[in-house]
This record gives sequence, C-alpha cells and structure tokens, in this order.
Amino acid sequence: MAEIKIKKKEPIWPWILGLLLIGAIVYFLVFADDSTDDVDDVTTTKTEQPMNQDEMDNSNDLKNVSEINDYNIYVSNPDMDVDHEYSSEALKRLIAATSATANELQIDIDADMSAANSLANEIKKDPESLMHANKIKDAAHKITKALKTIQTEKFPQLTSQYTEVETAVSNINVDTPTLDQKSALKAFFNKAGNLLTSIQNNDGQSQ
Repeated sequence: MAEIKIKKKEPIWPWILGLLLIGAIVYFLVFADDSTDDVDDVTTTKTEQPMNQDEMDNSNDLKNVSEINDYNIYVSNPDMDVDHEYSSEALKRLIAATSATANELQIDIDADMSAANSLANEIKKDPESLMHANKIKDAAHKITKALKTIQTEKFPQLTSQYTEVETAVSNINVDTPTLDQKSALKAFFNKAGNLLTSIQNNDGQSQ
C-alpha cells in the first residue's frame, strides 16, 4: 500500500502582522503630514489676516500728540504778556502742534509750516520793529492754511470752528502795533488751540 504524504500548512499569522505593520506606517505618514499641514494653514491664516477698519482708524492716535496740550497751556497762561517774545513762542508751539497733528494723520503741510517757522523766528530779531503785526499775520495765514487742509481732508464736521480761526486771523491789523491789539492776537491763538483740541477729541471720527 502506497504512503500518502500530507504537506503541513505554513502559519499565516506572520503575514497578518506584516500587513498590520505596513498599514500602521502608511497611516502614520499620511495623517501625521495632514495634521502638520493643518497647523501650518492655521498659522498662515492668522499671520496674513488683513487689518480691519477699526484697527486702521486707530493706527493714528492724536491723543498722544503732546504738542497740542503744551501749546494750549502756554497760550492760556494769564501771566504771559502779549509781546514779540510771547507771539514768537506761541507761533512756534502752534506750528509744532499743527505739524505733529498732520504727521499723525499723514497729511503733508511741510511747505506752509516751514514758511511760518521762518516768520516766527524773524519776530524776535528786532524787538523794536513795527513790522511784527505784519509778520505775525503772515505766519498765522500759513498756519491757518495748514489747519484748513487737515480740517477739510479729515474733519469736515469742524468747518465752523475753522471759520472762527480764519476770522480771528483777518482781525489782526498789520498797520497796528502788536502791543495795541493784544486781544486780537490772543483771540487767534485761542481759536487755533480750540480747533486743534476738537481735532484731537474727534480722532476716530475722521473721514
């Protein structure tokens, strides 16, 4: 009688383990990369998010313009007499406050401010000169022109206050000695300070 040989089956569990291992590797590679990409996407989105309108409006902060406060304190001092030295210093402080405001609002008024500053310097050169009122008014005109640029471009709601400044300038008489029209000069300095303060207080409501 012939002998029948029975071939022993090989175990399949090594194959199962191998397939599970390969599957685990593939899963790790695919989903780990996807998770990393998600993090990168979130980071990129946060970094590249554009500035919203409120943030843009607040990028210029006129509350930090200390020159406006310095000017108002100077011209409101009751112990200061309106002479050539006072007028020159008041004009310089007004120029500084106007320039700082324009810089915060990114408005170019450099030409007017340069001309006004030159006139303010000339006032102190000759204390006995009868041309002080003329130079003060010329400087005031340059400053008022710059204030008009700021008010028109950014604060149309303050037109009436600008008009008060313009009227105050027109009331300065070039044929009258400075010491004989102190009230007219003080009126201009005060009206200009009021306008700058209103501009500062209306920051965030500019057009």
